[in-house]
Amino acid sequence: MEVALDPEERIGNEVVLETKKRRKWGMSEHENISQKDTGATGSPQRSQQKPSQTSFPKNRKFKPKGGFQKKKPFKGKKGFPKGKGFRKGKKSGSRKPHLKPEIKEKVNQLMEKNGLTFRFALQVATGKKKLAQALKEMLHHQKIEHLAKKHKISKALAGQVAVKKLTLEKAIQIEKFDKIRKKFVALSCFSESAKKKALFVLHCHGDKILRGVVKKNDKYDIDWLEEGAEEIIRMPKLEVKFAYPKELEEKVMPLLQVDEEVKKRGLGPIKRVVERYRIKDNLLRDYMFSPQKIKFTTLEGDVLVGKVVWFNLYEIFLELEKEVGVYLLRHCLYQWEKLEN
Repeated sequence: MEVALDPEERIGNEVVLETKKRRKWGMSEHENISQKDTGATGSPQRSQQKPSQTSFPKNRKFKPKGGFQKKKPFKGKKGFPKGKGFRKGKKSGSRKPHLKPEIKEKVNQLMEKNGLTFRFALQVATGKKKLAQALKEMLHHQKIEHLAKKHKISKALAGQVAVKKLTLEKAIQIEKFDKIRKKFVALSCFSESAKKKALFVLHCHGDKILRGVVKKNDKYDIDWLEEGAEEIIRMPKLEVKFAYPKELEEKVMPLLQVDEEVKKRGLGPIKRVVERYRIKDNLLRDYMFSPQKIKFTTLEGDVLVGKVVWFNLYEIFLELEKEVGVYLLRHCLYQWEKLEN
């Protein structure tokens, strides 16, 4: 027997059922569910009605009336005229005005009579510079451009030559060195041995001489395989003084000398960079372009005499004789000097 419900109770039950259906299907409160909205499977379909203006979520920053919040007007930077709306930058009418006719005429006269360029003529016409100062600066700029173009050096080096802070010969050397230095940045005796699997001779501290191959080349250490051995040794690069390919051993050994006074001091490898005897790059660059031979002495008194072919942050390639070169490591240096012919 069915019991007739009051209209208010019937409405309340329908609201409860509708709420349960919404929760089941994950629908929001503004989506309506009815028998017409259900498909053949009985699952409710979302209605095509647009949500009301007051039902937008709070995190979308909508106003209660439904419009977007207005952006704050652009303040602009201090000293710049304020543009209209949200457009940044200066107004179209705030551009610099054209030159006045009298200034134009004065500029043309200065260019014709004194041979000034437009830049310097304008500075004189507007009173920013005197005529003598403008002529001096213009001639200086022309001299720099002439030197840079004629000798194929940068304008920075040409400027130092123009004010006599640098000789032209040294400026040309610096320019040449800057062009070729990139070729030698990554060169190393360790990388050569590791890549080519070539046998090298390493002269190490403690008067040790090792013959073998570099198996792995890390930043501060190497994996070394002695000739005829099977076990790989891990050793720091700091122990190595200089190196060369094994096929040059017979030619290099007679050219090596010993400074007995330095050897008596018993100096060893210096770990701290600050405490090392550091040779400057500028001096090495001068040695590189010098026709004279350079004498290098290591911490243990080994003396090597030759010409500097190239250098980088860690090594110096020294040519003792024609086609006889040695990789000298910079951390083992004690003293150096240029020999007279």
